Amino acid sequence: MSVGKRLNQLRCQKFMSIEELASLMKVKAIDVSNWENDHVVPNMKQLRNLASLYSVSIDYLLDK
Repeated sequence: MSVGKRLNQLRCQKFMSIEELASLMKVKAIDVSNWENDHVVPNMKQLRNLASLYSVSIDYLLDK
């Protein structure tokens, strides 16, 4: 599974909209959309915050 698909799946499991996640992450909704569509990978700080928010490891997010 790609990083973007995994991020999308985790966000949906939390019943969170793209806008809600963007607000929590202090980024724009387009940034979240770009992550989930595999256009870009979140930077390390963002990955740490996402892993914490979703209670998973960074390795899990990156499918390692």
